Amino acid sequence: MKESKFYRIEYSFCYENDDDTQLVSHGWDIKSASFSDGVADINRQTFEKQCAQSASRRWLCLLKHGYKVDVEPLQRAPLTCRARIQQELHPGDLTEFDRNMWENLLTEFGDVEKRWVSTKVLKQKSEWNQLNDVNDPWTETYA
Repeated sequence: MKESKFYRIEYSFCYENDDDTQLVSHGWDIKSASFSDGVADINRQTFEKQCAQSASRRWLCLLKHGYKVDVEPLQRAPLTCRARIQQELHPGDLTEFDRNMWENLLTEFGDVEKRWVSTKVLKQKSEWNQLNDVNDPWTETYA
């Protein structure tokens, strides 16, 4: 017996620019998955991956048209999108808004935040003992 289950999917997006900045945001939508005799047609990992790819395309369109950001096409975009099933929804749990999102393949996006990326260039060695550093010029005595 074939049936569909509905899921609220959460997304986190990160687009890395060449100027050491990142554009980050979150989103969510409603997706359905097919089950045959109680067994999912595709596994959870594949389902979340397909959802992430779909949401990525829509988010890049939002950046390009809604925010007027010059972005690479999806195939070359420095974009990371993580999808995660937040909760299973029963058909009776779906609100009119949820049904509209699912039927029209809409995704609700949050605001886009621009972050400056800091890079750790040097890493302190744990064995360095500040008190006994013989090469410290401040502790050196001159005759």
